[in-house]
Amino acid sequence: MKTKLIFILSLYLTLQVEAQTMIFSKKLITATTAEGFPAETFQVGDKIYCKIFLNKPVEDQAVYNGAGNKMGKAECFNVNPFIDPPDNVIRMTNYEKVIPGQTTYTFIINESSEKITDERLQKYVTVNQNAYTNALNGLSIGIHKIKFNVFGCKPGGNETKKPIAEGEITIEKNSGAMLKIGKSFNDIKPKMQIPNGLEPKWVSYINDFYQKGNKNSGACMKAKILCNDWIIVHDKYTGAILYRYLDLALLWKDEKGVCFISFQRWGQQFNGAGYQDALHRTADDVPTSVYLPYAPGACDCE
Repeated sequence: MKTKLIFILSLYLTLQVEAQTMIFSKKLITATTAEGFPAETFQVGDKIYCKIFLNKPVEDQAVYNGAGNKMGKAECFNVNPFIDPPDNVIRMTNYEKVIPGQTTYTFIINESSEKITDERLQKYVTVNQNAYTNALNGLSIGIHKIKFNVFGCKPGGNETKKPIAEGEITIEKNSGAMLKIGKSFNDIKPKMQIPNGLEPKWVSYINDFYQKGNKNSGACMKAKILCNDWIIVHDKYTGAILYRYLDLALLWKDEKGVCFISFQRWGQQFNGAGYQDALHRTADDVPTSVYLPYAPGACDCE
């Protein structure tokens, strides 16, 4: 009988839903339990705090690769909001660092990380924060449901088989409402100033480049220089000057009115006597080391 009871208890624990409650608030959450916590209706643009309650610490959760093979234990967790329509999942992966032994976490679900020091995760975080911001700002006027699930993760695409936390919020979109990020283009300090009167011309060159390929690419609004001087590129065989370039921080506004920061390398061709005025997009990307600690991605419009 004792063996049977142990078996039933073991089966019950195995079949238990791993996901635990997520609670949401417009203020920092100090609650120690999810029970009885009141539901709120949020507005697009609200800063939304979230607290999750887990069965067991994140680092005790097993993670698996796409083939279903166990790949060790979770080292982080990510947040996936399902925004209208229900199958429109935005992988808002923040790769929050776990605290050993902790079973509750509080964080802000609609604020991008301003300092990301792991180069492997920089681009991934940026893409998904932009997608989340665009999805919220693109909602139709009215009431919407957004479901969330949280997965334990390990860098490299490994995740828990089931969510380790789940929740849902009601959010209202009013005319003109926009999500605020809390990150500003003004936070970026230029290494050198753009020569007087040239910034509008440079912005125009950049916009012309993008609008030739995609008229819905939005518009570059401002630029800042992230290096101390022009970097000259020579032909590796003859030593002749080919072009020079600068690493730039660019403020963009897309067709939905959402602003974001991009880091790009732009150059000027050498014509034998001097450098052309026009800027051209180089084939190389700006190294992550140049723009850390500034994270690219969604920002507040100025």
